[in-house]
Amino acid sequence: MPSYTAAEVSKHSSPTDAWIIVNDKVYDVTNFVDDHPGGKKVLLKVAGQDASKQFAQFHNASVLQKYGPKLEVGQIGGSSDKSSSSGTTTATTSKSFTPATVSEHSSPDDLWVIVNGKVYDLTRFADEHPGGKKVLVKVAGKDASKQFAQFHNASVLEKYGPKLYVGDLA
Repeated sequence: MPSYTAAEVSKHSSPTDAWIIVNDKVYDVTNFVDDHPGGKKVLLKVAGQDASKQFAQFHNASVLQKYGPKLEVGQIGGSSDKSSSSGTTTATTSKSFTPATVSEHSSPDDLWVIVNGKVYDLTRFADEHPGGKKVLVKVAGKDASKQFAQFHNASVLEKYGPKLYVGDLA
C-alpha cells in the first residue's frame, strides 16, 4: 500500500477527487460520496483532511470493515503499524524539506512550521491552538523553535508532535 503525507492527501479535496484520512489510512471516497448515508456534503466537507475525529463520532469499526477495503488507497507515513503502546501515532518514515519548501506553506490554510529541525503541518491544528491561530500564522513557513521554547515544554511536542509531524529539515 502506498504511503502519503497529510499534505499530499490535502490536494484531493474536490467533489471529483475526494480523499480522507481515518486512523492513518487514506481512503478515496470520490465514488462513494453519492452513496454516503449521511449525505455527500458531510464527506466533501472533510475531503483532503484527517476525518478520524468526525468518523469516530458517527461510526463504529464495522463501517470501515465493510467499506474500507474497497476505498483504501494507502496510509499516512509509510507503516501499516504505527501505533505505540501509549496509543499515539508515530511516523516510521520521514521526508526531508528545505527551508524554502517549508516557506511555501505560510498561509492560514497551509501552515507549516519548523521546530527543532522537524517540520510540522499545523493547518488543521491552528484553530485548536490554545494561544490562538494568529500567533501560528505569524511564524507560518518559518523556523519557530525560539517562539516554541519560549511558551511550551517538551510534553507539548510529545502530545501533538506525532500527529502533526510531516518530516525533517534538510
